[in-house]
This record gives sequence, C-alpha cells and structure tokens, in this order.
Amino acid sequence: MRIFRAAAALVPLLLSGLLAHSPVKAADYRLDGQIDSGALSGGSFSALLSWQDGMISGVGLEAVAIDRFEMLLDGQIRRLDAADAPAQVHFLDGALLGLELTDLDSPGLASIAFVPGFTQLGEAWLAYELPGNPGSAGIGSYQISPVPEPASIALLGAGLLMLGARARRHPALAVTPPLRKPTC
Repeated sequence: MRIFRAAAALVPLLLSGLLAHSPVKAADYRLDGQIDSGALSGGSFSALLSWQDGMISGVGLEAVAIDRFEMLLDGQIRRLDAADAPAQVHFLDGALLGLELTDLDSPGLASIAFVPGFTQLGEAWLAYELPGNPGSAGIGSYQISPVPEPASIALLGAGLLMLGARARRHPALAVTPPLRKPTC
C-alpha cells in the first residue's frame, strides 16, 4: 500500500521533469475558418500547422517560421511547400496575431493569402481568388487553437485513474445518492 502511494506521488513529478527538460519541439495547432464572401461563400476550411513554441520570447512583435502546414479548402489539400514566401506566425507580446502565408499558384485557386491581425487574432483573415474569374475573390476569417500533446492527455488519464482508485478504496468519500424510505 505504501509503495503504491509513493509510486503514485512520483509519477507526476517524473513526467513533469521529463517534459520540462525536453528539447524545443514543434507544437501542433489547428486552424478553423469560415469563408465570408466571394464564390466560395458559406464554405469552411481547416488546417494543421506547427511551429517552435520555444522560439517566442513574449516581448514585442515577433515572427516565427512555420514547420508544417496542411490545409483543406474546397476539397483540395494544400501544403506549405507550395507557398511563394516563407510562412510565419506573428505574435505581439506573446499573444498570437495569426498566420502569414501567400500562395499565388495554388491548385484550383489563382491566389490565396493568410493575413495576421494587427493587435489580436480576431482581426486575422484569409483572401482568395479563383482562376479565370476576377469577380470570384473573397475573404474569410479564422481561429487557431492548440492541439493537446499526447503527454498531457496521458498525465490527465493517470490522474483520473488515481482518483478512481482512491474512490474505490475509500467508498465513504465517494458521492452516493441519498437513501429513500420505502413507501407502503
């Protein structure tokens, strides 16, 4: 019993120590957006992207290169290697402003561009134009959210298992419904 308690107390400490001393690695993020105008109006798009979180100091205006970008728009997948200029994410005092990426020869599109916000992520937008139809241009808005790391999910699962084991061993601490008196 004491060994189990000691091991249960050490597991979170060991995991947090391993995670804290790991080298800088790319963090995964999900981008979800809605097309607000133009020929693709009402459509949606999504993307997975990653960048080195450890490269951000949190002071002033910063741009960090994107390591991976895969986007699904109008039934086609677009990747970072097709971009015409280096893709970057922009930050202001550590707050994410958005994505900067331009692709002037994207398959099925004459051009596509992601523009970061000036002071917040809510100002970020996407612009596009379909080939052969200058009146088909439109814009859309997007949000970026982090994708949980497997280690975080494993740590949460371990904590829930320990709580479940504790509740099983000490049923008096578990929540039980009140007893009803039998009615005759």
